[in-house]
Amino acid sequence: MTGLPVSAYGFLYAALNLIGGYVSKQAHRIERRLGMRRALLFTPLVLALAFVLESRFVFILGFLLIALHSVASGLFSPLLADYIHARIPSSRRATVLSIKNMANSVLFMTLSPLLGHVIDLYALPSALLSMGALLVVTLFVFSALYRAERRPAGGGP
Repeated sequence: MTGLPVSAYGFLYAALNLIGGYVSKQAHRIERRLGMRRALLFTPLVLALAFVLESRFVFILGFLLIALHSVASGLFSPLLADYIHARIPSSRRATVLSIKNMANSVLFMTLSPLLGHVIDLYALPSALLSMGALLVVTLFVFSALYRAERRPAGGGP
């Protein structure tokens, strides 16, 4: 389907992990440039964009767009860790980080079979578009929660 020999998938996977590792090492520079909030919002937006574009260009740009997944995941982990370190007291930080990791695993366990089911029912482009839409909705929800948290207690803008 992709024209890529099966023997090359291991090398592709290794390259994607190298991309993610490189971006993880650069995450602090990106965070300094964009700021914590923008960087945290930028990451899922990149991932959503990758899913939406993959739904339109499944095999043409697929491998390049999959690299965006590695960029987003490589960036998100250190950014979220920095966010937690800045806002959670050290006495509770290990618990919060454990919950974050467990939530990540539960989301992956839940969404992976769901994505596979949507692929079976509709097609790969529909499933990818659905994942992109889900990420955009999630991004809006978390952005609204962030704004509500930062709003003064008097209910002003």
